Amino acid sequence: MKQRWIKIVALFLCAGTFHSCQDPTPDPELPIDPEVPEDPIVPVPEAEYFIGTDLSSLPEIEAAGTIFYNTEGQLVDAVSLLKSMGMNTIRLRLWVDPQDEHSGLAEVKAFAERLRSARLKLWLSVHYSDTWADPGKQVIPAAWQGLSFPSLKDSVASYTQRVAQTLQPDI
Repeated sequence: MKQRWIKIVALFLCAGTFHSCQDPTPDPELPIDPEVPEDPIVPVPEAEYFIGTDLSSLPEIEAAGTIFYNTEGQLVDAVSLLKSMGMNTIRLRLWVDPQDEHSGLAEVKAFAERLRSARLKLWLSVHYSDTWADPGKQVIPAAWQGLSFPSLKDSVASYTQRVAQTLQPDI
């Protein structure tokens, strides 16, 4: 496989060399209008890419005693391992009032602090449900069922504000 890539790269290098050896066609001189200012050079900020994964289940996995090893067979922290592999963003889901503590605000807050101490960005996915929610399945949290629409809106707004202030997600 490695030799195949070397051959492909060599082919592109040769093609580029032959193409660059051709005589350039001169561009015609364009008249410069002194009344029209030149375009200013605007610096373009370096693009920031999010390289991440969803680790929502990691606290539960670790609580079950799962341990992680690097490629040399050394015991490592899963978050540190992923960061060393280039991850810079971790997605966490948040449920309003899950049946167990997993993916609830307290667990997500503690895990978010761990991620921040590892200098990783937090991508928060708020489910507004007590369990899995997706476009085809949106179950109102048990604590909010039966509320009038104005009360439901207030509950959602209050919860969202509390979550944003508590977790301060990057995304």
